[in-house]
Amino acid sequence: MTLAGGTIFYRVVEGWSLLDSFYFSSMTLATVGYGDLVPTTPAGKLFTVFYVFAGVGIILAFVQTVARASVAQRDETRARLRRGLTTLESEKDEQAKREEDRE
Repeated sequence: MTLAGGTIFYRVVEGWSLLDSFYFSSMTLATVGYGDLVPTTPAGKLFTVFYVFAGVGIILAFVQTVARASVAQRDETRARLRRGLTTLESEKDEQAKREEDRE
């Protein structure tokens, strides 16, 4: 949605081709900024400032989402391992008791 909005904006305001507008929007949102295309209109420059902040915000939100999912997965794996170890320990204790009872 953000990429499409930027592409349309630069196409209309800067008069760039659709490919150039898409390319510039992508590089700007990714904060790469090769410098091969530069907004020349005041509206284009002002929009780009806010567009960069939006891009940084989107990237940070994505990183936060991935980090939360990763931590949740790690916690779930640890919990499963603990339950598995507890089950194994219980089985070992029961087996040891059965062996003692046999003797």
